[in-house]
Amino acid sequence: MYWKRAKRCTLRAVFPVTAGIMMLLSACTASRDAYNPSRRFSPEVLREDYDLFRRLMERYHPSLYWYTPRDSMDLAFDAGRAAIQDSMTDTQFGFRVIAPVTTRIRCGHTTFGFSHRHNKFYEDLRLPSFPLFAKIWGDTMIVTTNLDRKDSMIRRGTQITSINGMTPRQLVDTLFDYMPTDGYAENVNYIRLSADLPYYMRNVLGLQKTYSVSFLDSLGQEHTVQLPLWKLNRDSTERHARSEQPPDWNKPARRNRIVDLRSLEIDTARST
Repeated sequence: MYWKRAKRCTLRAVFPVTAGIMMLLSACTASRDAYNPSRRFSPEVLREDYDLFRRLMERYHPSLYWYTPRDSMDLAFDAGRAAIQDSMTDTQFGFRVIAPVTTRIRCGHTTFGFSHRHNKFYEDLRLPSFPLFAKIWGDTMIVTTNLDRKDSMIRRGTQITSINGMTPRQLVDTLFDYMPTDGYAENVNYIRLSADLPYYMRNVLGLQKTYSVSFLDSLGQEHTVQLPLWKLNRDSTERHARSEQPPDWNKPARRNRIVDLRSLEIDTARST
C-alpha cells in the first residue's frame, strides 16, 4: 500500500507486502518547491500526519504487537502524539516523534528515513559535528577518528569513559531508544553507532558548543577535556563536488576504516 499527500508530503508511508513498513519524511509543499531544511510545520499539520501514521500502522503492520503488548504500544503512540507541542522541522519530527514510536515495535523492517530531497540537500554539506568517531560495543568506546587533526590528546585507539557525564553504556542506551531493532538483537545498532556516532549525537542529543569528554591515557589514568564543536575552517556549509572516480578499495586509508568498523582490533600506532 502506498500513500502520499498531493500538496504536503510531510509524511509518506510505504508498505511492502512482507517487509514491514518504512516511514519517509520530507518537507515540501508541492513538487515544484525547493527543499528548505528550516521550514517548520505547525502542530496541527504534524498531528494530522501523525494520526494517519498511527492508523496505517495499526491497520496494516503485520507484527505490531509481537514484541510489545497492545497496551504498551498504545501508550507509545499516545506519548508520540503528546510530544507534538510546537512546530517542528522534518528532522525534529522524525527523531523526536516518529523514531521513539517505531523503535518500540522492534521490527527491523520498520524505521523512518528522509525524503530524496532532504538527502540530496545534505549530501554535499559539511555540517558542524561532534568531533569523535568511535568503535562501540557493550560498555566500551574506542576512538577511531578525531575530526580535529590538531588534537594531540585524544587520538585513534583512545578509550572514552564518558561524554558529558554519560558513560558509554548510558549513551548507548539513550541512543538505542531512537534506533530500530529486530526483536532484541542489538548488534546492528552497535554497527550503526560505530559507523556514524556524530550523526546520532547531532540528531538525538543536539549540537553543543563544547563536549566534556573523559578518557584513559596510555597509563590508564583518566583525564577530562573540553572538546569544541568541530567545524571546517572554511564555510561549513560549503558544497564539495563529489569525485566521479569509483572508490579505490585498495587504498590503505579506506581499507583501514572498513576493518575498524568490522573488527574490535584497534592499532594505536596507526597515524590519524
